Amino acid sequence: MSNKKPSQPAYHTFGYEWAHELEFDILDHLGSDSCVELIPENFTSGRFDTFLKALEKMGTPVAVHGVLLSIGSMDELNQKHLDAVLEVGKQVNMVNFSEHLSLTGVQDIALDALTPLAWNHEVADVICRKIDRIQSQIKVPFLIENVSNRFVIPGSDLSETAFINTILRKTGCGLLLDVTNVYTNSINFKFDPYAWIDEIDLARTELIHLAGGFVDPDGFLMDSHDNSVAPEAWDLYRYAVSKAPPLMTIIERTGNFPNFEALNQELDFARGAVREVHPDYSRLEVLA
Repeated sequence: MSNKKPSQPAYHTFGYEWAHELEFDILDHLGSDSCVELIPENFTSGRFDTFLKALEKMGTPVAVHGVLLSIGSMDELNQKHLDAVLEVGKQVNMVNFSEHLSLTGVQDIALDALTPLAWNHEVADVICRKIDRIQSQIKVPFLIENVSNRFVIPGSDLSETAFINTILRKTGCGLLLDVTNVYTNSINFKFDPYAWIDEIDLARTELIHLAGGFVDPDGFLMDSHDNSVAPEAWDLYRYAVSKAPPLMTIIERTGNFPNFEALNQELDFARGAVREVHPDYSRLEVLA
């Protein structure tokens, strides 16, 4: 298995996940430190290709973030689906390709959810083999994302951080650190999110996610991407970037949209947080 190091960022970029309702505002506000994240499944079959063409023309760094590859299942890698999502990536300036560390389907049966995994060596080994195949087919870093867990499978022989670190170490892939998911899980399962950050291999972080959610009728905090980022998540973000500044920060907002100026204020808050903890960190400094 590969043990390559994650790529070094040339500068820190900030952006939003694509949503159809936001695409014109996103294009109008792209700047020198901007990036965009898109879910490729939304763009297969030529949908919304005008947005892709605009991103390609501007050369904007694009994080391609898959949702349906189901790398956590015990099935073989779905090569047909991988080909389809990478074809979307070829149409833009794709700087990384990521997937959720979960399963979304079993034997062609869609689960319609990012389903948690058992944290054990057998599952990790299956995922590592899939990641090796993916990395052999792409020229950009591949990243795995920690997910928000609606439940935790009992009997796992690893902690979540040990499970993720095992995969990072064996494959050499990068980490998409979803800070909001760490915070959400810490509330729902009552653990210290700062200790979780301390345990994860932050040196492999290339992208950070932030989002807002709500508390459901069962008292569970949900990562719904339809609210402002919680103050506690911002505090955890500052802590994470103080230890290892990533290449990108993406704020995910896919529903309940406020005016775009309010969304831009969140990006400015992220910029300020990075500069606060790294006052000498220049977005224009090229790191060889």
